[in-house]
Amino acid sequence: MGNPVPHPALRAEMARAGMDQKAVAELLGYHPSAITKRMRGDIEWRIGELQIIAARLGVPISVLVDETAAAS
Repeated sequence: MGNPVPHPALRAEMARAGMDQKAVAELLGYHPSAITKRMRGDIEWRIGELQIIAARLGVPISVLVDETAAAS
């Protein structure tokens, strides 16, 4: 399996929780531009990053990851 690919549900779940990219950056201890690059797909998400976000959002990580794309 390749690196996790963020599913479009990531944005939807962030919006549902009232969480913007700046909040994700603060949660992970990153500069906001690092999150922008991940959201655009310029940098791959690490599984640990998505686990932290999923925990904060209160959803299973599987909601945030497109496993089909990660397998290709």
